[in-house]
Amino acid sequence: MQVIKDPRLCITLPLWLHACADLGLNAQVCIASRAPLEVAQSLQRRDGFPLGYGLRLDLEYRRALDAATPPCSHTVSFPELLQDAPAVMSRLATQLPLQVGEGAVAAAVRRDLRHHSASGAVASGAVASGAPNLLEQPVIAASELTALASAIEQQFPVAALLSEWAEGFVARGTQLTDLGESHSRALATIAERDEQIADLDHRLQETGAWLERALATVEERDGQVAELDRRLAEIGDMHSHALQVIAGKDREITDKDSEIAEIYATPVVGRILRRVHRKRVQ
Repeated sequence: MQVIKDPRLCITLPLWLHACADLGLNAQVCIASRAPLEVAQSLQRRDGFPLGYGLRLDLEYRRALDAATPPCSHTVSFPELLQDAPAVMSRLATQLPLQVGEGAVAAAVRRDLRHHSASGAVASGAVASGAPNLLEQPVIAASELTALASAIEQQFPVAALLSEWAEGFVARGTQLTDLGESHSRALATIAERDEQIADLDHRLQETGAWLERALATVEERDGQVAELDRRLAEIGDMHSHALQVIAGKDREITDKDSEIAEIYATPVVGRILRRVHRKRVQ
């Protein structure tokens, strides 16, 4: 058994019934009926619809459903389903091919998800004393739809609905204006940030170029320092060689002086050489 649940079936039910008939499927309809005011409150909470509009939308769905519902359809009261889901499903199981698990049903139907209750939501002075308020009535018969339309018009007149719509449009327009101004400021801020990013990018490129030049200069200076080190090393080698040559000459001079001193120390030749040296000096 396949089950489809969608509020839009109220409008499209004839199409689906014809499709099921063409396919040879035994389609059965079960209507989960909820108080019109609760439906309108839910639409107001979810979509921001005024209550008067939500009530009239619910009324049109009920009229379309009434025109398309097969005679053998079933009806379930939404409050009753929340109050005792296993009992309601057990009752439906006597008429539909359902397999009801009490624990599974109790777990699937949660009362805490019911956000609206129509009971007492409309001022008591809006309806005649002792008369049932159809806006708060979960199950409404087809014969009561005209009275429901009158109750909606009485408690939520079209003029008041249009005024509420107008106020809503004005408020929405104000919100859109504020949103547009905020959007414009956001765009201006984004443009400003883009300019800052572009400036930072330009400065980063300049810094990169400067860094490349600095690295090239450092590399050039490193080459010059290496060349100076090489030349200093060559000069050091030349200086060491010069010192070695000078030391050799000093040793030769010392040796010559020693030889001359020995010659001067000779008894005969030495005296003659000393005399000749003195005369030359004089």
